Amino acid sequence: MRMELSIHGSYTVIHIREFFDIRVHFQEFEKTIFDLLNSGKTSIAVMFSQAEHLSSSLISVLIHFNKDVLERNGKLCIVATSDQVREMFSTLNLHEIIPIVSSVRDLPD
Repeated sequence: MRMELSIHGSYTVIHIREFFDIRVHFQEFEKTIFDLLNSGKTSIAVMFSQAEHLSSSLISVLIHFNKDVLERNGKLCIVATSDQVREMFSTLNLHEIIPIVSSVRDLPD
């Protein structure tokens, strides 16, 4: 999995650049989230730009990590640059739990 980190404002952005199967990439993703939290970075955005297909298991993992982030007074957001990915998250009502934006410029303060 190609996963890159960048900073945008107060957010550390985890940029997922290809197919993301949480069953295969869970440990790497979990380690990245907890490494960020343990280093004091509590504003985290997960960006899906070139990822066109996401496994259904990802939703429950994002909800779980959102809980972990909130417990540390942080915030987790999803950046979904693809209409297809945004529609999928919207259909599943994930936006009611985790903010979903279409660009890093739209991340809340």
